[in-house]
Amino acid sequence: MGIKSFMGRRAKEVSKKEYDAPILVEDYMTKKLITFSPDQSILEVMESFAKNR
Repeated sequence: MGIKSFMGRRAKEVSKKEYDAPILVEDYMTKKLITFSPDQSILEVMESFAKNR
């Protein structure tokens, strides 16, 4: 099973202080996850995708 979506690093101007700061997983991770279980129907999953666009 893989990752459904990926949001890359946000583009913005960074100061020298921010540039030297360590890169955190939080900067790249998805915060609003929608998960499904193997026993859910495809219809239920599709409806959830449509509802949570």
